[in-house]
Amino acid sequence: MDYKYTVRYSKRKTLAIKISAEEGLVVLAPYNCSKKYIDKLLKEKQQWIEKNYKDIYELRTSIGDRENIEKIMFLGKVYNIKIRYSSLKKSAAALEGDTVTVRLFGALEFNEENRIKALRTVLRAWYAEEGYEILQQKTSRYAERLGVKFNKITIKDVKTRWGSCSSLGNINYNIRLIMMPEDVVDYIVLHELSHLVYMNHSKEFWKYVESFITDYKSREEKLKRLSSSVKLYWKF
Repeated sequence: MDYKYTVRYSKRKTLAIKISAEEGLVVLAPYNCSKKYIDKLLKEKQQWIEKNYKDIYELRTSIGDRENIEKIMFLGKVYNIKIRYSSLKKSAAALEGDTVTVRLFGALEFNEENRIKALRTVLRAWYAEEGYEILQQKTSRYAERLGVKFNKITIKDVKTRWGSCSSLGNINYNIRLIMMPEDVVDYIVLHELSHLVYMNHSKEFWKYVESFITDYKSREEKLKRLSSSVKLYWKF
């Protein structure tokens, strides 16, 4: 099977490959590396590529062009986007069955660039609003269960963390977390609240987490496994 790949040259000394959810198959090569050696590496790693490339390829194909927004991911499920145009200038989005309906100002129907920009703005705001409501409820419920008190929650657009907790009891959640299945969301909520008891990742901390969520390790694995999907579906 022939694979589409991108070569990224740099000052590195060795040749390597990686499979990225956003970029697909990427070859990392030194500046002076010839195509001959790249082809040789791809042939040597063919079995590994076939094993790891298929899922990413199917995911990228199902989502389509990264510039278009036809589907979104919410609480672990994929929803189609339906756009309706209105005379009202205020745009909004709502979950209706297996579809997220977005209502845009009518004039945007004839301006592709502004339409896509408006669609992204509306969906981003919808994620933030839905995420805040759901995470506020879950955080309050689990805080009561753990017997701890938090100060406030904040939804942020960050790339490196799913959540964080300060010594003041302020909990930050990644806006992309709301795309994950509910069992994963619950795990992150409980994980952050547990830091109000243990402000570290000691053995005691993990035992404490496990006492409430016995399968937290499998939920962590699911979080890692679905991260690629989240990266591809997040276009905002």
